[in-house]
Amino acid sequence: RRLGMPGEEAENLFTLKDLGDAIRVKHYLDLRRPKRVGILGSGYIALEMAEAFRERGLETTIFYRGTRPVSHLEPEIGERVLEELEENGVLFLPGHEPVALHTNGGDEIVSLETSRGRYPVDLVLSALGVVPNAEIAGEAGLRLGRTGAIQTDPGQRTDHPDVYAAGDCCEVHHQVLEDSVYM
Repeated sequence: RRLGMPGEEAENLFTLKDLGDAIRVKHYLDLRRPKRVGILGSGYIALEMAEAFRERGLETTIFYRGTRPVSHLEPEIGERVLEELEENGVLFLPGHEPVALHTNGGDEIVSLETSRGRYPVDLVLSALGVVPNAEIAGEAGLRLGRTGAIQTDPGQRTDHPDVYAAGDCCEVHHQVLEDSVYM
């Protein structure tokens, strides 16, 4: 998921989707030695990266538009995660919607503006979730579900007899809800 605002192409704004992205982040950390990291989002990737950044001694702040980390899980789990973040020196700022990325006039973000203020950063990790990459599947005639992801049955079969789908591109059958969901 992208922010859709100017500054998104800056060399110090990263997303983490695959190994190549992780290598780019590590290379930037080793080469540029940033001190302050801003993370947008509070899901699994955001939390894992917050831990990795803190282990490297970086000042790490998570900006989240909601009220607690991993908000899709039970509130008790979110509270425990928040305690862990605090114990490990990660600042969690709820209620912060990204508004703007301010650059140095070139290709580096120097501050992140949210609905609650402006914060200096040396690196930004955008971990706002994923959207299904199912455009080719749809063009090939596979049925897409209501989420825009490839529709599958409980065995991950698509509506084509020889095609199965797995991962971020497809819906899965939720056994408790007895419905297709995008996770």
